[in-house]
Amino acid sequence: MNHWPTDEGIIRSLRTGKDSKDCWYPTPTRVWQATISAFVHAEVQLIDDISVRRNIAYNLQYVEYLEQTLRELSLSDVLEGQTIKSHVIVSVSVLECLLFHLNRAAGGKESDLFKIIDRISNLRLLGQAQKRYEDLGRLRKLRNKIHIYEQRNPIGTDYQLFKRSEFRDMRRILYEIVTSSALGLIEPQAQPFEFLRTKVWSNES
Repeated sequence: MNHWPTDEGIIRSLRTGKDSKDCWYPTPTRVWQATISAFVHAEVQLIDDISVRRNIAYNLQYVEYLEQTLRELSLSDVLEGQTIKSHVIVSVSVLECLLFHLNRAAGGKESDLFKIIDRISNLRLLGQAQKRYEDLGRLRKLRNKIHIYEQRNPIGTDYQLFKRSEFRDMRRILYEIVTSSALGLIEPQAQPFEFLRTKVWSNES
C-alpha cells in the first residue's frame, strides 16, 4: 500500500493515529492559499479575492483526501465509483473557478463554463499546444456526467459512469492546467500539485 512517508521515515495513513501528528494529513490550507496566490496571468495576480482562494484551498484538500481513500481503502465498485464521481465534481469546480478568472484576466465576461472554454480555446490562452484544448473538450464530457437526472441506459446506473479512466483523465487535466505557463506557477510553487501524479492503485503502470 502506497502511503506517504514522513521526514522522520514514519509511514502515515488514514488509519494510523488520531491527529495530524500521527496519521496522514493533506497539504495545509495555508500552503494551498500561498500556491493559489502565486497564480498570475500577464504579470497580474489571477485571484485576488481571499475568500475565493480559501474555497479553492478547501476543495483541493478534499481532492487530496478522496485520492487517499482510493489509495488506502478496499472499496466496493459502487463506493469506488461514487468516490471518483466526487473527485470529478470537486476537481471540475476548481478548474471552473480557475478558468473563469483566467478568462476575466484576458478581458472575457462569460460566466458559463462551456462559453469560457470556447473563448479560452479560440484565443489560445493556455498556449499553442492543441492537446490542451482537446483536454478542455474532455472536461466538458466529464462535467456532463455528473448530472444524475440525465437518461441512462436502462441497465446502467450513475456510479458506473465514473471509472478509473475518468479519474485518470480528471487528475491529468487538472495537473496540466494548473501547471501551464498561462497560470504562471514556477516549479517550486507547483509542488503541492504533485499528489495528482502519484500512483493510486498498485496495479497501475
